[in-house]
Amino acid sequence: ASSVTWNAPFTAPSTGVFTVGYTDAPGDLRMMNGYLDPTWSAIPATAPTLLTVSGLPAAIATGTYDVYVYTFANITTDMRSYQYAVGSFFHSVTQNTNPTTTPPSPYPYVSANDPMVGTHVVFERITGASFSVTAKPVSGTNNRFRAPINGIQIVWPSGS
Repeated sequence: ASSVTWNAPFTAPSTGVFTVGYTDAPGDLRMMNGYLDPTWSAIPATAPTLLTVSGLPAAIATGTYDVYVYTFANITTDMRSYQYAVGSFFHSVTQNTNPTTTPPSPYPYVSANDPMVGTHVVFERITGASFSVTAKPVSGTNNRFRAPINGIQIVWPSGS
C-alpha cells in the first residue's frame, strides 16, 4: 500500500532525469547511475518537494526509521552544493568531483552528514506513515543550479 511520487522541475531541453554514465549493472551501480536532476535558472527561494513516500505500514510508521537520501551527479568541472530536508531536519552536501568512470565494487558510499562531502545523507529517527524530501541547490559554478537525488532507502528500526 506504500507509494512514492516524485517531481523533478526542469529547464528545457532537459527532462529532469539524468545518468552518471556507468555501464548498467544490477544493484548499487544501477541506483547510483540514474538520478532526478531538477534544474533552475536561479537558486529557488524555498526548497521544493522532489519526492514523497506515503502509506508506510503501521509497524514502521508507529516507530522510528532512518531515511537515506543518495545524491551523486555527473557534474563535469562544476562545484555544487545542495541542501536536503526531511521534515525539520536538513543536511548540506558539496560535490566537487565528477564520479569515476568505473566505480570500485562494492560501491564506495561516503556519508555526507558530517563533512558535507559524500554520496548520501542520513535522516535519523523519522516517524509517521509518510515523509517528503525537499531539495534545494545552494550554489553552483557556471550558473548550474541543481539538487540531484539518486535514490532513497528506509531503514527500520532506526539505527539498525
